Amino acid sequence: MKKISVFLLALMVLGILGGCGLTGQQASVCESIPAGDSYLCDIATKTGVQLETIGNSLIVANRAAILKGSYTADQASTVLLDIRNGLDDPISYLFVQEAIQKAAAKHPGLFVVAGIYLKRFSNEQLISNVDANLLRSWLDRQIAMLEIL
Repeated sequence: MKKISVFLLALMVLGILGGCGLTGQQASVCESIPAGDSYLCDIATKTGVQLETIGNSLIVANRAAILKGSYTADQASTVLLDIRNGLDDPISYLFVQEAIQKAAAKHPGLFVVAGIYLKRFSNEQLISNVDANLLRSWLDRQIAMLEIL
């Protein structure tokens, strides 16, 4: 069963990559956000990577780690819900980084792919409404995907 799941995941990834090659690169949400309004988009722009590409990479890596048995879908969902709920209060980018690092310490392998990106979250400034909404949207999508695993 596990081999079938890995095979299906590989097919999905190839389908997504093949579909992207046929349709061309999609516009990023960051293109509609003025420079300086989103720390997340500013990081993505500086690194030359679309925010959606980073998010999608994390989703694929998360699924692969769950299928590999590094942690369970329930453990991942609990961590993501905790982070999502934390966004309802005014918090700093540094707080988000620390919360993710604490979760990763409990579940080795979780957020490994995000490590380089998260190092830039050392900003003590309060997270902007734009970024909080971007993160909520991505976390909601990730949590919904975990429910089908």
